[in-house]
Amino acid sequence: MSVAEANNRYLATVIRPKNNPDKDNARDIGYLQRFENAFGAATLLEQIKTADIDDYQAARLEHVKPGTLKRELNVFKAVLNMAVKAGRLGVAPAFPRLQVNDARIRWLTEEEEAKLLADSPPWLTDLLTFCLDTGARKGEGLGLLWEEVDFQIADGGRGVVRLMRTKNDEPRAIPMTLRVRAMLERLEEDRPQDQPSVFLWPSRFDIADGVRIGDMVPIGDFKKTFTEVKEQAHIEDFTLHDTRHTFASRLVMKGVPLLDVSKLLGHKSIQMTMRYAHLAPGALDGAIAVLDND
Repeated sequence: MSVAEANNRYLATVIRPKNNPDKDNARDIGYLQRFENAFGAATLLEQIKTADIDDYQAARLEHVKPGTLKRELNVFKAVLNMAVKAGRLGVAPAFPRLQVNDARIRWLTEEEEAKLLADSPPWLTDLLTFCLDTGARKGEGLGLLWEEVDFQIADGGRGVVRLMRTKNDEPRAIPMTLRVRAMLERLEEDRPQDQPSVFLWPSRFDIADGVRIGDMVPIGDFKKTFTEVKEQAHIEDFTLHDTRHTFASRLVMKGVPLLDVSKLLGHKSIQMTMRYAHLAPGALDGAIAVLDND
């Protein structure tokens, strides 16, 4: 099986069956194309050795961070494993160990959040508010459909949102904060007819005025706008994914048990949530208190 054949098989049997919007698949599809460009579309999988992957890894590290490259290589590894299971490749080559430091935690202060939301266009303010108060990833927020918003369920009628297209393919339900509920109720009231997506933006960009105009459609690539907003708000070293860190950090600092935070984040293992443990108020007080006893 050639690289191109393996990529097409992976696209048809793994990516497409998930029925995600094309924009959600764009990253993985881009990875597949990168593999073809690097190793050659007609190259047989059995010709790719560990040394070739090591060279690929070294070259990519000149342009991307280790965490980004790890996600990229995980897709290629999945393609090769698929070929092995299909009997089209004897043994997948070993992947060189890649050291990744995922310990970085950056959260917004209340002052930073106020500036960021104030300087954002309305459609971005709504999306940021949702991510900050639910811990949703970018794709989970952009992929939210109205059929997954329930204003009735949960204690006291708080309401929940069901994130169905998650990173680990395990849906989770997140109770609404009061401001998320108010925001979603407003968006539902103004919802265009027959529009299933929750988060929308105007369909066209007016170059003269520098604002978006036109009919409301699902939000697309807003990297440029987000960068401009951060610069205007004077917020540095902050990515959209850091809204998720902000959500988790605030919960832990307010005393929410790590197990509950883990469930809200959709972590497969509590170990992934332990990075926030040091933020818990008085986390080690009990341990040190034993030294006060005679």
